[in-house]
Amino acid sequence: MAKVKRLFFALWPDEAVRQQLAAISRQYRPEGARGVARCNLHATLVFLGSTPKELIPDIFEAAGAIQSASFTLVMQQLEVCRRPQVLCLSPETVPVALSIDRMSRWRARCVSWQGKIILISQSSGG
Repeated sequence: MAKVKRLFFALWPDEAVRQQLAAISRQYRPEGARGVARCNLHATLVFLGSTPKELIPDIFEAAGAIQSASFTLVMQQLEVCRRPQVLCLSPETVPVALSIDRMSRWRARCVSWQGKIILISQSSGG
């Protein structure tokens, strides 16, 4: 049994948005690429990485205390990231509520703000 879990903070779109994202994925998916399951589409905010399981309750407690004003996140840039090979959507501008400064306060060892919705992954066999 693993003693660590790969954790991240993310925004999860509702079903209507996931359907729109799946349609974009189908439209722009390169030949030989596989789609991400619709239920797994999300926007990673902060990747925490491999985290010892014993810290997870403390992280959940800290996350429960996070408060933010409402914001609108417009994902309008479609791009292919070479590593890993993925098609993703990202915002042109980042709302203040999701700024690196704010994210780093959420987790002291903030690794990165991803801010992208991965739509497809290149198949490794292709």
